[in-house]
Amino acid sequence: MTAAVRLDYERVRSYVETVLTTFGYGTSPEAPPMPTFSPGPAGDVGELKSSPDAIVFLTVGGGAGLTKESTFDRVFTTAHVVGPQRDFTAAESLALDLDACLLMFGSSDDLDGTWTLGINRTGGRPALLLKDSAERYHFTASYIAEAETGL
Repeated sequence: MTAAVRLDYERVRSYVETVLTTFGYGTSPEAPPMPTFSPGPAGDVGELKSSPDAIVFLTVGGGAGLTKESTFDRVFTTAHVVGPQRDFTAAESLALDLDACLLMFGSSDDLDGTWTLGINRTGGRPALLLKDSAERYHFTASYIAEAETGL
């Protein structure tokens, strides 16, 4: 029996980065640059200082629990987008594009090796959380992915 590949940060990051490339991120000097990715936590000052450009913190874990006779786990993914300095529009656009990436994931697709039934937002679209002391805007939203458990 082959063990299932569990949903983790690296699989979600790889998927999001691939889709953002199809949206044009990092594809030309005129396009928005590809953001830096980090597993978080979003309040990590060292990570925030690692890039003057946009940073996306993807936290994968926890969730609503097992379903379908413990075959699938409803895993939380939190997307925390930090935009470039003094650029509200770039931060908001990246947050909305990231939201579209996650919501366009189709039912019963393979998420980089993990069979996943779908990804749904837990509430409204990405919302402005704060503007930090470096004048960077933060947006956040949370999602639930129903992915195989490997149990």
